[in-house]
Order: sequence, then structure tokens, then C-alpha cells
Amino acid sequence: MRLLGTTVSQNQLKFQQHLHNLEEKAEIHKIKEDLQTFITTFKNINDRNVESLWQTFKTAIQTTIEKRVPSKMTQGRHTHPWINTIMRLKINQKQKAHKKAKRDKDRYKRLQQEVQWEIRQANSKYMEEVSSDYKDNARNSGHISRAKAKNGQELHR
Repeated sequence: MRLLGTTVSQNQLKFQQHLHNLEEKAEIHKIKEDLQTFITTFKNINDRNVESLWQTFKTAIQTTIEKRVPSKMTQGRHTHPWINTIMRLKINQKQKAHKKAKRDKDRYKRLQQEVQWEIRQANSKYMEEVSSDYKDNARNSGHISRAKAKNGQELHR
């Protein structure tokens, strides 16, 4: 897939908006009341078809959750184009090691150096690809120079 004159690998992280329920802020006592009233109506249903009973049960649970459990939409997170899934996993490992750095300082230092080296390598590779695409396609010159300026590199023609 080509995007602004650069190639995007399949292991690139893709962040999208997601709906997250905030269970810790749920109104538990009101949920119990709603489900108690549902139980009485559920027992009085004449249609004993399994499918209809399941749909009734499912919709009651879903409407109770929608009514009583607050939720929020999370925004997609912007990331650098050279940070892929593998690098994100290593960054997370480094952050976990940082939390445990009091016990295992050597592991944290090793991971910190490894992640920093890989990010620099990926950044330089990305910049080389972008600049080679720039030479092939002069339309994206504004995009390329802005990307180079953000990273403190000069644009070589």
C-alpha cells in the first residue's frame, strides 16, 4: 500500500476509536433492581421458544448495560510511521522493566539501549525511503521537508 509516496508495512499499528465501558463507575444497585424486574417479566413469558427467550434475555442485559454502565470513546493514538508492532512490543517491555528497575537495573538498561538503537535505525531507514521517494516524486517535497525538519536532519538533493 502506498501512502504519500511511502510504503506502509502490514505490521504497522493501526489505532481506531473504541467504545470502552467504565465498569468501576457502574450503578450496581440499579443494575440489580433492573434485572430483578426483568426476572419477573421473564418468568411470565408464554413463548418458550429457546431462540426468543435468548433474544429477550440478551436485549435485557444489553439495555441494562447501556443504561447503567457509563462508557466513553477512546481516540486513536498517533504514532510515528517507523514505529511498528514489534517495536511497540519492545517499548512496552522496556517500560515494564523500568517499573521493576529497582530489582533488575541491568535488564532495563539493556532494553533501553536496544529500543533506542532500533528506533534510530527504523527512523533513518524511514527517512531514506522518504527521501528516495522524494527524488522520484517531487510533488511531496513539502511533506518530506517537514518530516526531515522534525527529526533535525537536512534534506539532501
